[in-house]
Amino acid sequence: DDIKKENKVMIHMNRLNSVWVIICLKLFSFSKYEYLSKYLYQLLEHCEGIS
Repeated sequence: DDIKKENKVMIHMNRLNSVWVIICLKLFSFSKYEYLSKYLYQLLEHCEGIS
């Protein structure tokens, strides 16, 4: 049962990371300011690092 719970948590975290990556990509593509783009790119790399 504990293993099943852990798997559910992992699946949920992976979905959450996917959502954040999509948000990061959308913000990145819409941002017109170079410094903001760089910040968001770092954030995206951070998001990918967690997953």
